[in-house]
Amino acid sequence: MRDRLPRSSTFIARLTALAILGSAAPNAGAATIEWNNAAGGNWSAASNWTPPSVPGAGDDVLITLAGTYTVTLDVDATINWLSLGGAGGTQTLAASGRTLGLNDASVVNPAGVIALTTCTLNGPGGVTNQGLANLRSCVVNAPLVNQGTLDLRANNSLNGAFTNAAGGTLHVEAEDTWGNATATVASGFTNSGTIELKSSGTASWSAAATLNVTAGTLVNAPGGTIVALAGTGYARTLGAQLDNQGTVTAAYALTLARASAAHSNSGTIQQQRDDRGQRRRPDDQPVGHHAELHQLGHADGGRGADAHGERRDVERERGHAGWRRGAGVE
Repeated sequence: MRDRLPRSSTFIARLTALAILGSAAPNAGAATIEWNNAAGGNWSAASNWTPPSVPGAGDDVLITLAGTYTVTLDVDATINWLSLGGAGGTQTLAASGRTLGLNDASVVNPAGVIALTTCTLNGPGGVTNQGLANLRSCVVNAPLVNQGTLDLRANNSLNGAFTNAAGGTLHVEAEDTWGNATATVASGFTNSGTIELKSSGTASWSAAATLNVTAGTLVNAPGGTIVALAGTGYARTLGAQLDNQGTVTAAYALTLARASAAHSNSGTIQQQRDDRGQRRRPDDQPVGHHAELHQLGHADGGRGADAHGERRDVERERGHAGWRRGAGVE
């Protein structure tokens, strides 16, 4: 029977993922199947696995062989859990138009890359990403904890519980190939890392980067950062009810827009200067007017709009409590 336990380093990473995601302990009786082809290849080829068998729903899957290669998920698959990323090189799991199901907590290790295009990632098992996750027009129904880099382009939906942990970067970018980028998170979440909104490329002047949180509150925790990065393109939009306890930085026009949301700020909202050392002119940038901003803390250079839609300076005094409608940060 294929009942070998994972190697010690992989097993430790697995236990870490279990602790973060709160899943059951590893199943010692599950079959363990390891990738063996350092040149890469198709998931569906049994010869690429040791023992030679295509992983199934009861199998623990290790893609941890040292080297730089790509495993192509060329079939829909459901497995017990996955450990992606080894001790040397870069191990990539790539798929287009496929569904991958995880029954238990899985991990993308620091050397691992998961690159999915128009794919669906299902639970009930969750994923802890410590490496790089590139998602293009995907639906993630599994719980996800991001400790590495989560790069979202085109339209992506995160329907499971989501956390952007300390050290993690959630990057939403509109660019030439995929056009507008909209990331939709179904439920409120905590950001202890960095959230970046950006447009780039040569023809993306009309492309917009948007992060929506459908229900609940986006908590930007102390030490957390939300940045509207400079570049080309159109607006950066945060469609969320925001509780800012960290730092929000606008190096480009940022609109906070969610109807009937009650925002709060006990952190810092700051505007970066342009390449001439001048603050950007508010008349050149869009200001939202869809929600209320409760200004509690220090606001460095932020501007909003009052209840009548007229722009006014956000108070700079630490500890000031006042209401600002729109929360457009320029």
